[in-house]
Amino acid sequence: MESYEIPLRNKRFFEMLKKERLNIHAWDAQFVHEHKHEYFEMGYVLRGTALHTIGRHQYRLRQGDLFLVDKGIFHRYTEGERFELANLCFYPEVIDRSFFAVQSVNNIAAGSMFHFAPDISQDYSRVVLHDTDGRIRFLLEDIAREMAEKSDGYRAVVRSHLVQLLILFLRKAGQQEAKNLSPTVGTVLRNLSLRYMENVSIADLSDDDYYSLNYLGKKFKEEMGIPFKTYLQNYRLQKATSLLTTTDYTVEEIAAAVGYQNAPFFYKLFRERYGTTPLHYRKTVRTYEEDKL
Repeated sequence: MESYEIPLRNKRFFEMLKKERLNIHAWDAQFVHEHKHEYFEMGYVLRGTALHTIGRHQYRLRQGDLFLVDKGIFHRYTEGERFELANLCFYPEVIDRSFFAVQSVNNIAAGSMFHFAPDISQDYSRVVLHDTDGRIRFLLEDIAREMAEKSDGYRAVVRSHLVQLLILFLRKAGQQEAKNLSPTVGTVLRNLSLRYMENVSIADLSDDDYYSLNYLGKKFKEEMGIPFKTYLQNYRLQKATSLLTTTDYTVEEIAAAVGYQNAPFFYKLFRERYGTTPLHYRKTVRTYEEDKL
């Protein structure tokens, strides 16, 4: 298929982003002040170079680089040289209705659709994927083509391309993270994905019987950035959102399925993380899905 020129950003970009929940444009991003978004953003360098500061990280971008920016994360471009970007901006429900309220790529990666890794604390802002064979650019150009032509089924095509891009990005992230994890923590994460619904401690998930509970806890926090109990809680709640949107189980049944026998405690944790009740979350996602039909 012939290449397709990604259109330049115009005044209707954000209007169409709100309507379609996804849009793509090209623009001159030579000097962009610090800012953040209420949506996710994939950036692809069409030409030139620039220094990208995102969260706590800073690195130089070059032609063919793909990066991903979470909701609400401040970032900026400086020291640009003929720097032109293609920005694919999207809301997570475009990928899957169960992602309606997610705030981070971490939650998408750990969701029931991808099962990519049990890691929901990884800092994806430091991951850059380079387009070695033009595959990424083709997918982005075809998304732009489908969005412009709006032929029958274009939303399905766009969604499939977005999923492919995310998988390529998550593979890169997984390879990078694997290099940074010790065998001990890696084993805990793998076992957690199989036993998160049980009443387990970090020691139960480790194969290293000679390590103390205190040592394992410190090592986990050191490598993952958060305590084991927090990680386990977040992982369970992410699983709960998937069950809420894909099954008709009661909230009590879902709480038990993800490891909480105390339903009121589950309600409390869920509200603290997602800002709403489990039932309202289910209703919101399903209402959105019906409106899209």
